[in-house]
Amino acid sequence: MPGWWQDQYREEDFGSIDPFLTDVCRSFQPTWAGPAFLPELSLGVRQRDFIQRGGATGLRAGVTVPLALRDQPEFGGWILGGSFSADEFRRLWAERGEAVLTFLAIGFARTRTIEPAVDRSLSPRERECLQGLARGDQLKEIASRLGVSYSTVEFHLRNARRKLKARTREQAMAQAILHGLIDP
Repeated sequence: MPGWWQDQYREEDFGSIDPFLTDVCRSFQPTWAGPAFLPELSLGVRQRDFIQRGGATGLRAGVTVPLALRDQPEFGGWILGGSFSADEFRRLWAERGEAVLTFLAIGFARTRTIEPAVDRSLSPRERECLQGLARGDQLKEIASRLGVSYSTVEFHLRNARRKLKARTREQAMAQAILHGLIDP
């Protein structure tokens, strides 16, 4: 964001009303962002004004991607967007959103200063399920490819998350890539 916006953000204490900080980082669900999506967002008057004013930076439509939740010691995520219309951004996100989420999860994992020790003893099935996620496959597709049920894929991914000390499937996949357990 431009320096003038960062200065204004501090001077007007926008951190107290910024929806990314107050609402979005309470769940891992990506959320639309920017003035183009205002009609679809449930926000208060001050938050709506903040989003409108933020549009002057060039961010018209985008998405917020939480990677660590607010109740954790280090919470945060990304806000991605540009001068798109809502429809243009929806199309881009539909085409590339999964790959972007993977990239962001890996990037976030690399920015962490202390990596928790992880159990590298993933079973072959756990690796195959994580590799399917890395390819962008849906759980149904992974199950079909492996000849197992959807719930079996969920079981293997849950075990992989536990071993890799990950909160989400995407974070487990990123950890597995970072530790060389699967290919990107």
